[in-house]
Amino acid sequence: MRKLEESLSRLVNQQADTIKFLQRRVERLEREVTLLRKALLKDLEEQTVNYREIQDRLDRLEKPILKVVLDLCRRLGRPVTYDEIIRACRVSRLFFLRDVKTETITRRVRRLKEKGLLRSPARGYFYPNINP
Repeated sequence: MRKLEESLSRLVNQQADTIKFLQRRVERLEREVTLLRKALLKDLEEQTVNYREIQDRLDRLEKPILKVVLDLCRRLGRPVTYDEIIRACRVSRLFFLRDVKTETITRRVRRLKEKGLLRSPARGYFYPNINP
């Protein structure tokens, strides 16, 4: 009986230590996420292009797709994926965007990135690099 109590006590202590370790790790990761978000926003603010300066150089599909990305990033507060951009184009108020092929949308997003109007913090994620 005594061994069972000692065994249970050790198990409870081990689990308590594990929980404390994981709580400290979660706190550290939350601080890191906060710092990275601040750095991302600061980077975004420092390296933006003025939209009015470049709007004449965009073709008729790039402008609305860029506006969709801007709107999504504002609403979600984070970089967006190809799928999110495509879904937003499909339900856009701009009716002509609803009929554009998926490949065309992804190609235009890549082209906007190549022009420096979108940034990509990770593969497949995009956020605008412009001031609206």
